[in-house]
Amino acid sequence: MAEDLSEQLNKDIHECVFFSLQFDESTDVVDTSQLCIFMRIVFKDMSTKEELLKIIPSKGKTRDEDLFQTFSDFVNSTQLPVKMAYLKILMGHLHWLAESDAMPLLEVSNKIKAFRGKTEIWRMRVLNGIADMFPQLTEFWDTNKLSVELVRNPIRCHLTSLK
Repeated sequence: MAEDLSEQLNKDIHECVFFSLQFDESTDVVDTSQLCIFMRIVFKDMSTKEELLKIIPSKGKTRDEDLFQTFSDFVNSTQLPVKMAYLKILMGHLHWLAESDAMPLLEVSNKIKAFRGKTEIWRMRVLNGIADMFPQLTEFWDTNKLSVELVRNPIRCHLTSLK
């Protein structure tokens, strides 16, 4: 059953136009701090869906840094939509590949070299906490008062792997 839910969530993520993440930190009846992560998904027809992604018991304190680390660990252990949004945006920069059959090989080669150059610039900018080359993610982070720190390492690793 859990596998079916995971598959449905992945399908929804791929079909959505927008999504947002919501967080709630609370303490349960036995005084254990926990972080609840919710996701709201908006589809092309403007219908919406809300899902509880995870309730994660927090270890230790509940300072912002601790909650951030809890969420960061969750991001790193799952295919969370933040990564999916980044990948969707990155694929948007590669739209010309769909037309590559009609391009001369030299032009495709030059475009690939140019894209590799872009990824190195992006990697350096992400390392410096700048993500304005991903405007949809930046808007998402600004709206939800998040930071590029949230996905800096996964994005940096991914851009490095594109070399």
